[in-house]
Amino acid sequence: MPGTVHHAGAITCVAPSYEELVAGRSGSRPTIPTACSVDITLNGVDYTSRPAYPFWYYNLSRMPLATLRPSGGGLTGGTRVNLTGIGFLDYGGTAGFQGPKCRFGANVVPATIVSTHQASCISPPLPTQAMGSSDVPVWLTFNGYTDKRGLGGDGALQFRYSHPPILSGLHPWGGPKAGGVLLTVRGSGFEDRRQASTNCTLDDTLYCELHKVAVGVEYTEDVRTGLACVFDGSGREPSVLVPASIGEEQDELTCLTPDEVTLRRLSKPVGAWCVHLGHMPQCGDAAYAAAGVLAVVVRVTVNGDVGNASPTSLAHMLYHESVPRLDYVEPWGGPEAGGTPVSIIGEGLLAFGSQPRCRFGSVSVPAVVGGLNGSTHAMDGSSALRVRAYAHHARANPAITIQAGRLLTCVAPPGLLSSVRLTVSLDGSRFSTSAVEWSYIDLMVTSVSPIGGPLVGGTKVQIAGWGLSSSFGGYRCAFGNASVLASASPSGALECSAPATTQPGRVLVRVSINGEVNERALSPAGDEMQFFYIDDSQVVVSSLTPARGPIRGGTAVTVRGAGFAALGPTRCQFGEDETIGGVPQIVPAWHNSTNNLTHEVNEFVCYSPPSKDFRLVPVHLMLNGQHLQRSALRFNYTHPCYGRASLDFYEPEAREAVARYMALNPGYALTTEQVIEIEQNLNASNPLVTEQALRAYAEATCFEPDEAQLGEFSPWEDAEPPIVLDEAGNLAKPPDLPAGVHLDED
Repeated sequence: MPGTVHHAGAITCVAPSYEELVAGRSGSRPTIPTACSVDITLNGVDYTSRPAYPFWYYNLSRMPLATLRPSGGGLTGGTRVNLTGIGFLDYGGTAGFQGPKCRFGANVVPATIVSTHQASCISPPLPTQAMGSSDVPVWLTFNGYTDKRGLGGDGALQFRYSHPPILSGLHPWGGPKAGGVLLTVRGSGFEDRRQASTNCTLDDTLYCELHKVAVGVEYTEDVRTGLACVFDGSGREPSVLVPASIGEEQDELTCLTPDEVTLRRLSKPVGAWCVHLGHMPQCGDAAYAAAGVLAVVVRVTVNGDVGNASPTSLAHMLYHESVPRLDYVEPWGGPEAGGTPVSIIGEGLLAFGSQPRCRFGSVSVPAVVGGLNGSTHAMDGSSALRVRAYAHHARANPAITIQAGRLLTCVAPPGLLSSVRLTVSLDGSRFSTSAVEWSYIDLMVTSVSPIGGPLVGGTKVQIAGWGLSSSFGGYRCAFGNASVLASASPSGALECSAPATTQPGRVLVRVSINGEVNERALSPAGDEMQFFYIDDSQVVVSSLTPARGPIRGGTAVTVRGAGFAALGPTRCQFGEDETIGGVPQIVPAWHNSTNNLTHEVNEFVCYSPPSKDFRLVPVHLMLNGQHLQRSALRFNYTHPCYGRASLDFYEPEAREAVARYMALNPGYALTTEQVIEIEQNLNASNPLVTEQALRAYAEATCFEPDEAQLGEFSPWEDAEPPIVLDEAGNLAKPPDLPAGVHLDED
């Protein structure tokens, strides 16, 4: 072939085609690739006859490009690109004038043959950067000639020039230092440029198998994945790449944080340096620094090249496994139905962008941590929480508020009757080693006494039931939608005062033993747990029958009126004083009919207490044993010998019997028929007049009582009294009641 001398050290010529080389030769053709010797002559006749250099013929159709990794990079170039294929060799020669090259569109850069299956080169800058993203074909030449005759590949492998991704947010923006936290990175420009590959187009099974091998070949050098999160230490340590994947939304990708050893090497304490990374004011919060929180820088690369990573960076916080610490919980128990709002005081209860959780035994529920820099609003409603925060305050930095990182709240789930460990997780997956105790209790109200009162409230109510013996943060009574504080009585019941209301009617009575009054924290509702509000302005006493009786008491008085209701221990009060000379003026009242729904009654029967003098006194009602329903009607206390003047009409031997009859039937004037009956009984020696009757009358001889006599006066020594009181002044024995009148349950 003709040659051209360029200078004393160089001559060029054009290689003949393989067909020309083997034309006219007998026998089989040499297998490609094959080599032939090359010699030169300066005069066209005499060759050097020195050891010849080989020149290789190879078939580009049998040397396809299989993969391009990564398949994209930045507009400014500089991305290390790896190509795989079949039969890669450096045919550049020993003189070094030529060699393998990569061609990106129209731009050519040197290439390195790593192995028969792999070559690498550095992407050149995109000439038209202002045009933005662009796809260009990539070829490979093994001998340095970059026209189509020397290029391997058919241009099917494309390299995408694009702007690096822009990051806007990180979720969560904090997690445990142990690593393994699933991060969600938000931003734009996310795509996985890890690899582009081609299919085998050769009609040759062997070569296609080799092609498959080339597609799956592992790099012989340390080349990273495509789309990845880049964790670096701000230049102090080599960056670490972790594979990432694009989520359902194109503006999100996910990756895991590295292991603890790597994070410890890359991270450093939070401070002003990371405040601007993704708008992270928490980095400048002294409460986070006091909790020993660290931070690491996070970027994103789409092609595994750190040099092409995003120009924007985000900060990811890291907290120690000892965080958080739990000190106190309020309340510390609740009903099995769950639903109790729970407040936890501790240290390191900080927000890290993920959903914190509380775990009651093995059941976890969402939680909420306090605000940035210790927002105090969550503790304003509980002095106990503030006291606990102060009690566990051990911060030397005065810039940190006591409440910062101290509070976490959640709602207790349903659980079985037992005590369980309550732990928390700041990232929703890893729970604290520190714990407090939470108890589930069975709560039930069985009785309410009294069962009603006036609209103005103030009725002292006793509530009995199950599970009331222990307080887990404070007792409360709920009357419908209104709640009041309660206290435990020695008997095990709860005591509280009914709140005021504006509407009469019945409301459900429920209790809480942990201070919460939501639907689940309260005891179950039931018809028997009701409180009836009455409008006491509608309670009217219209008649007293009889309206008079002896001062020794015992007169059965029927009180009639409107708006009556039996709401508890019903009482009658004679006069304005509860006691006179130690004698109670408040006596039980019995009712003769009851409406079970409204507890309305028609009338009450009560027995007048003894009085020390002859007087007119108002008779008031207590429908629930506490609140007086005042009445203008009065009861007239009369002389025990009421009607004594009529004794003058009788013979002296009959006067005592007649007086006795009158004494035992106070308040009633004798009719003519009654007088005739008495006379007939006397004449027939009827045992109406007995020694017992005469003795009782003698001991109750008519007199004007004074204080000393009143203290010794006992008209019932030998006669059966209407009522008997015990030493405390309470009813000890019910009287012989008239027909149709029954004793109230109380």
